[in-house]
Amino acid sequence: MESLRKIGSWCTGWGCTRKRRNRIKFSTLRNQQFNKNKPSYITHGATGFTFKNYTDPNKVMKVYFDSNRKKINMNYNKANKISKITGNQRQLVQIVNDFTINDLPTNIPEDIRYRLPNSSLSVMRMPHLGIDLYTTIYDDNIIDRLRRSIPTLIIQCHKLMEQIDKMRRQGLCHGDMRIENIMIYPQTSAMTLIDFDFFGPFIDVFIQYSDIVNRSLVEISQYIPPEFICMKDIYDNTDNIEVFSRKYLNRSMLYFLECIGKDKKEAQNYFSESFTSNKTYIYSLLQSINEKNDEARINEKISNTIMNYFDYFGFGMVMTIFFSRLYPVYPVKYNKSSSIEMILFRQTQKLLMSMCDFSIEKRSNPEEALKKMEKIVSNIANINNGH
Repeated sequence: MESLRKIGSWCTGWGCTRKRRNRIKFSTLRNQQFNKNKPSYITHGATGFTFKNYTDPNKVMKVYFDSNRKKINMNYNKANKISKITGNQRQLVQIVNDFTINDLPTNIPEDIRYRLPNSSLSVMRMPHLGIDLYTTIYDDNIIDRLRRSIPTLIIQCHKLMEQIDKMRRQGLCHGDMRIENIMIYPQTSAMTLIDFDFFGPFIDVFIQYSDIVNRSLVEISQYIPPEFICMKDIYDNTDNIEVFSRKYLNRSMLYFLECIGKDKKEAQNYFSESFTSNKTYIYSLLQSINEKNDEARINEKISNTIMNYFDYFGFGMVMTIFFSRLYPVYPVKYNKSSSIEMILFRQTQKLLMSMCDFSIEKRSNPEEALKKMEKIVSNIANINNGH
C-alpha cells in the first residue's frame, strides 16, 4: 500500500488522486485523449486503472490494486478482445465489476464520496455509455441501505427513475426509457433525456421534466450513436428518406450528433445512412418471418442480417426499437385466442430487444448471443409452421 501512496502523490492531477484518511482516491479520467494504435483500458475497478495525461498522451501510468498479475492480464485481455469485437479501438474500453469509492464520478461532492462504503453498490455494466446506473439505483435494497448516507444523490436519482417509468407507462416515450437513454454533457454535466420520440415532440417531454433531468448525477465518457428505428415511419416514408431525416433531425437530434463531433452536414448524412441501414435490416427481418420459411432458412437469413449489422457499424449493435404506439407496451399473455400476428410480433420484439442488449457480456461473446437469438427465431419458425 505504501507503494501506491507514492504513486498516488506522483500522479496527482492525472487521475484526481489525493490522500484522505490514509487512502488514495483514484478517479477514472473521462474524455481522455488516446493514441489510436495504443488504446488505454480501465481493466477492472478492483484491479487497476490505466491513466493518460491530458497534455502528454504518450505518458502512461498504470496503477494496480491487486498483486495477482495473472488476474490483471486476464482482465486486460478481455478488454482487448471486446475492443476488437466492437471495433472501438479509439475509445476507452471499461470493465468495472464493483462500483467503489474509487470509481465515483469526480463531480460528486467530496463529503458524499467518502460516505459511500466500498463495494456497496451492485455490479454494473459499462458499455459505450459511461456508467449504467439503472439497475444500481433502481434497486430498493440499495436505496434503503444507503438512504441515510447519501440521501440527496440516490433519492433524487430514484425519483428520476420513477418519473421516467411513469412517462413510459403513459406512452409518452418509447418502451425502453431507462438510464441508458439519458445523456450527460461532460462540459456542463447537464443531463438530457435521449428520447427522440418519433411519436411526439421531444422538446415537450424534455421541458416537462427539465427540473429532474438537469441534474449533475454522473459523468459520461462516451456516447451511444443514435441508431433509432421507428417502424411506423419506416412504412410511411418508404421512398423518401430525405423527408424523414429533415422532419426528425430536430435541434435535439442535431445537438446530440454535434456532441459526438459531427457538423450539420455530417449529422444529416449520418442520420440518413443509419436510417437506411436500419430500414433495410428491419424489412429483411420481417420479410423472413412473414415468408414462413423453414426454420433453417429463417435462421440463416437472420444470422446473416445480424452479422451484416455488426459489420456495417463496426462497434456492435446499438439501437432502440420504438413499439409503444404501434402495439401495447405491456407484455401480452398468449392464449388460444391470440392472433398469429400478435404472437409473431411479440416473438420478433423479443428477438430485437435481445439484439439491443448493451451488456458487455453479450458483446464479448457474440456467438453465444447469436445462439440465443436463433432460439427465439426457432420459436417464430415453429409458430409459422404450426399455422
